[in-house]
Amino acid sequence: MYLEIKKLEKVYKDKIAVKDFNIKLEAGIYGLLGANGAGKTTLMRILTGLIESTKGFVLYNGVDINKMGNQYCKNIGYLPQDFGYYPEFTVDDFLMYIAAVKGLDHTDARKRVNEVIDIFTLAEKKNKKIKTLSGGMKRRVGIAQAILNNPKILILDEPTTGLDPKERIKFRNFLSKFSDDKIVLLSTHIVSDVESIANKILIMKNGKLIDHGTSEELLERIEGCVWECNFNKKMADSFQMKYLVSNLKTVGEIATCRVVSKNKPTEEAFEIKANLEDLYTYYFNKDGEVE
Repeated sequence: MYLEIKKLEKVYKDKIAVKDFNIKLEAGIYGLLGANGAGKTTLMRILTGLIESTKGFVLYNGVDINKMGNQYCKNIGYLPQDFGYYPEFTVDDFLMYIAAVKGLDHTDARKRVNEVIDIFTLAEKKNKKIKTLSGGMKRRVGIAQAILNNPKILILDEPTTGLDPKERIKFRNFLSKFSDDKIVLLSTHIVSDVESIANKILIMKNGKLIDHGTSEELLERIEGCVWECNFNKKMADSFQMKYLVSNLKTVGEIATCRVVSKNKPTEEAFEIKANLEDLYTYYFNKDGEVE
């Protein structure tokens, strides 16, 4: 099983949202990283079949998804950044409704809804109206509806927004098991979620795929470019104007700074191991380059 994206482009009037995007996805978890406006959501909507590309193709096992119609839709699970729901529906009613929309018969729908309610610990809330739930609980309902049809391709746009740390860990553990024989594409601003579970990471900027690989492969790009240094906190503002700072912590009068730079930022700075947040800083700084 594979999903191949070939020379994909999407143009909205005078804006190119996705440009010359090429990659082949096989079973596993793919983390999609990019700043706001990078084109991530547009790409995901094309992959789900909700919108068509201006140019290029998306092939599922070699077949154009636009020619597959409902056969392709049956293989898709999707959680948009802002998923729609009927506020007067209870959790149980909503999931049963979505199961019917996805083509499950009543018996299979009842069984599957019970399963996802258990997976995402929704039993105590299943008879509550969705509009009364907290943001994190609504997100859990959104994730649950995305997997009702046990999809071969699961596409998740900011799935952990609103989840507390314990819920995020449980969700990551679920995805790791779920992705054994499936393609999971996960877009998030919470870099630690991607770092923990993604088999490969896709870096998207200005509509283009600018890099991809395992986290280890990508971190090699900034080997020798991450430093830690201490200085008086009064210097913090001027220091951040001069360097790319991925983290700043102050204790008393001392500021400890994590810096992404090709050059040693201060005489006392020492090199440290890079992480994905450093990589994100490297790719999405204002000028696009590390000094």
